[in-house]
Amino acid sequence: CCIGCGKTEQLQVCAKCRTAKFCSRECQQRMWPKHKQACKAWAEQKAAAAAEAGGASSSVQAAESGEAEEDVASLPVKELKRRLDRLKISYAGVLERAELVALLQSAI
Repeated sequence: CCIGCGKTEQLQVCAKCRTAKFCSRECQQRMWPKHKQACKAWAEQKAAAAAEAGGASSSVQAAESGEAEEDVASLPVKELKRRLDRLKISYAGVLERAELVALLQSAI
């Protein structure tokens, strides 16, 4: 869902972090001050993870980690953070539960 307003239709993904979803340019611009720090961190982490994994596909990583994408959206915040910690992915600056879900989904 859109991290700006919660809409679930016609979403676009942030071009930099490829994690956060927005329904419109207006929501993206309005949320940028809150999303900026997390966006930079996510983009850096993804680049580092890709380099470390030697370009392993996310489906292979999901199979290895035992995570199922369809289960992630229903997890409580505490469990989302635990799984992100286990994957060594920072969620500093993340304000919305939806951003935690998106971050974890992009990592698995």
